[in-house]
Amino acid sequence: EFDGGVMPLHLWIGLPDGRLVDFKARKWLGNTAPNGIFYPKDTTAIYTGSPVELPMNELLYKLLTEVV
Repeated sequence: EFDGGVMPLHLWIGLPDGRLVDFKARKWLGNTAPNGIFYPKDTTAIYTGSPVELPMNELLYKLLTEVV
C-alpha cells in the first residue's frame, strides 16, 4: 500500500480505458508508489492535476500501452 508523498511536478499518461501509465513515481516517492500501467482504483495513490494534450507518436503509444 502506498504510504504517501507529494510531488510538485509530475507527468503521467491517462489512457482511454482509464488506466494510468507512470514509470517515475517510485523514483520520487519510494517503492510503495504505483509503477507501470495500472488502474487508479488498484492503488491508494491519488492522482490530481490538470490535463495537458501532447502529440503522441503511434509506435510510442503502442509500446507504452502494451498494444504491440
